[in-house]
Amino acid sequence: MSREPHSRSATSSHPGRHEGLAGLAILFAFLMPGGVAEAQLQPEPLVRQDLPATGSAHWVWVNDIVFHHMADGKAFLFDGDSGNMLGMLSTGYGFGGVLIPGDHSVIASPETYFSRGTRGTRTDVVTLYDARTLDPIAEIVIPAKRSSNVPMRAAAALTDDDRFLLIYNFTPAQSVTVVDLHARKFIGEVDTPGCALVYPTGPRSFFSLCGDGTALAVRLDDAGGISARERTPQLFDTELDPVTEKAVRDGDTWLFASFAGDIVPVETVEGRTRAAARWSLTTAEEREQGWKPGGMQHLALHVAGRRLYSLMHEGGPDSHKDPGSVWLIQPAYAPGGNMLGWKSDAYEDLLKQGASTFDREKRKAIYRKVQEILLEESFELILARRYTYYGIRKDRLHDFRFGIDGDWYMHRAWIG
Repeated sequence: MSREPHSRSATSSHPGRHEGLAGLAILFAFLMPGGVAEAQLQPEPLVRQDLPATGSAHWVWVNDIVFHHMADGKAFLFDGDSGNMLGMLSTGYGFGGVLIPGDHSVIASPETYFSRGTRGTRTDVVTLYDARTLDPIAEIVIPAKRSSNVPMRAAAALTDDDRFLLIYNFTPAQSVTVVDLHARKFIGEVDTPGCALVYPTGPRSFFSLCGDGTALAVRLDDAGGISARERTPQLFDTELDPVTEKAVRDGDTWLFASFAGDIVPVETVEGRTRAAARWSLTTAEEREQGWKPGGMQHLALHVAGRRLYSLMHEGGPDSHKDPGSVWLIQPAYAPGGNMLGWKSDAYEDLLKQGASTFDREKRKAIYRKVQEILLEESFELILARRYTYYGIRKDRLHDFRFGIDGDWYMHRAWIG
């Protein structure tokens, strides 16, 4: 009886083994020089585009201080209309924020660097970036004392004429570094023992908040040296109701919010810094319910529109980090905002309801009641209104608009 010889052809009882060998053969063909395909990707050219000479009023710098990469701080420029990112700056360790003079000629950034990344010799600088190319164009070395803290507006600020940059230091000894941006050089330090942060009050003056509820008011000379300094009377009670450092500025006045929900205005008039009459963000009923300000930056002021916004939440003691919801604080609530002296509790309560109601129909009904109160009270009778004519070049003036009341609004206007 004959027997078929053993075959090593593809008809083997182990087809999978040969499929694997075929796959390896194809892979080697790709890897070998002169193979059937190229595995190497072609390099892509980097494209760079400068920013326009005139930016939009809706551009916003976002300061990135994510704790997981504090050694590599960044600042991002976004277009608020399109949501597109327009540029980025690398800003060093423990970054706080950029500062931009009114002429938008440069971007100033207080920065910290270590020779070994997160350790080694520390160097603090103010880096100046070109506003169009975002290239670094100058570095001003400053004392290695810059406070590394959660970003806050008062950690660094420009004087009103944009000449001097003031930077808060904490080692834990406290002081303020003075930098001349025009001359691009470090000027010196102002010792502020027991007093923190910087709140400009003019082209040559600022104050720092002190731990006893006072402020240290400092005046500079034209060279950036100390001309005078004095402690103010007590502005607030640090035990009963201290204020937060997250103030907003309205002309000669800084508005501070207390932890309990009062606004403490600190004004500088004729070179003297003092507290003005405080007033409450809430009604007595709202305060009883536990409403108070909170969040990382709980106040915002729209100066042109005379509107104050506050993040408010219901909470107990030590809840000041909770942001809650946004309240619009009507200017009439602040002393001096009601020029006619008229007052109506029902009117004010309805305005607050309208500002915090999101349902369109409910809000419409609330404001109808507001109009009825105004009509019934008749506290103001408009007998005449003058006609005013405006000449506008539509090709140059943008975002200029008229309101339904006939008034014109320039707070978003720009020329370009």
